[in-house]
Amino acid sequence: MVSNPLIPSFYPFLIVFVYLLILAICAGILYLVIRLAVLHALRGHQRWLESRPPRGPVQ
Repeated sequence: MVSNPLIPSFYPFLIVFVYLLILAICAGILYLVIRLAVLHALRGHQRWLESRPPRGPVQ
């Protein structure tokens, strides 16, 4: 195979590396968004539980 000086031999590996890098960044952002959404929902649920009157027999 003749090497073309305009296209380095590591070019295919560079494409795969950039693709995996972009994929990892997107996965990290998605993880943070989901984590923040769950924490927000849990805080709201905890506030709702604490605002309710206690249930059950009073001792």
